[in-house]
Amino acid sequence: MEEVDWVDLPDDDFVAVLGYETPNTIELSKKIKIYNSLKKSARENLSSRITCLEEVISFVTNWVNHNLSPMDKKKHLRWVIDMSTKKRNYLIALSELYSNNKHLHDAQSAYHTNVSSQSNPHRKIIILTNHRFFSLKMREYWGGFWFESLDPCHRRLTPFLEQWEKTTNPPHFFLWLEDQYIPKYTPRVTYLQDEALACTKLYIQNGLICSRDKKSIDFPDPKGRLLFSIDLDETIYAAEEGNGISHSSFTSGRPVLGAGLFFIDKGYLRGIALESGHYMPNTDIGFQIISMLQKQGVIFPEVLELIFFYDRNKYTAFLTQDDLQDFSSFKIALEQTYPSNVSMKCTPLEKVNL
Repeated sequence: MEEVDWVDLPDDDFVAVLGYETPNTIELSKKIKIYNSLKKSARENLSSRITCLEEVISFVTNWVNHNLSPMDKKKHLRWVIDMSTKKRNYLIALSELYSNNKHLHDAQSAYHTNVSSQSNPHRKIIILTNHRFFSLKMREYWGGFWFESLDPCHRRLTPFLEQWEKTTNPPHFFLWLEDQYIPKYTPRVTYLQDEALACTKLYIQNGLICSRDKKSIDFPDPKGRLLFSIDLDETIYAAEEGNGISHSSFTSGRPVLGAGLFFIDKGYLRGIALESGHYMPNTDIGFQIISMLQKQGVIFPEVLELIFFYDRNKYTAFLTQDDLQDFSSFKIALEQTYPSNVSMKCTPLEKVNL
């Protein structure tokens, strides 16, 4: 997949940006001024903007390969090519998105609720969080991740959604963003594909949780974060948080059967945390995760640590083998972790109504 980026060529005099004046720097500056003269938020200008960037790429590439002077800085010119290429690819992705109507709500709903690959229809699914709320912990708005999934760069754009919705008659969100300043360090989610995804698949060998090369996973530190997601055919993927990895990385934002954190010591499961801002698994999903791991033959410890959230509070339960035998026992064990004035409201495992 070609690299994409939203960072644009600045609307500036490129003779001044490059720091010297030659016929080539003057011509480049002219081409970039033409590009920046086009209204960025106009959908009808996407094709023209792409063409302008291709002209910039072609001009600078020919300059670097055939017309370099002693004054020219090849590294700086390659930066111009790199910025122009990634921005062109981004605009191409936007153009395809709009041409195929993927931005429409019905298309987004169909994508994020598609359960056609589900192997067991009795399993409960969880869908990528699309509602938004203000997080006191994050100190910003959180959620609205369908736009993150739709975005060619998979940026976390929730704060900008709030601004966009307050704008009078704005163009579609991504076109509106073209006129906003989006810092280059805006968090992005890495969507894993092909070989990169295959490398994160977990295997169960003699009850131990192993990587693709059959080595036992070792990630016991509760301060670390080994993120996992279980897709609709009950394949388990996991990777350490960082480098853009989130729970939506493994399924490109599609529905999952489970998500959270694993604590694993030399292949042995020690604990599970039902923590995922992207999927927000509840305790029903927690029991489902445990059931799927049991079905695949994972060896459970005598006491399993389970971290979960209820009513915006975080709890830790230490579950025995007896607590994991059925949902009723599981529910009773979790209720014992609450203060006496809190009653847990659990529902039987059932497929969500789409």
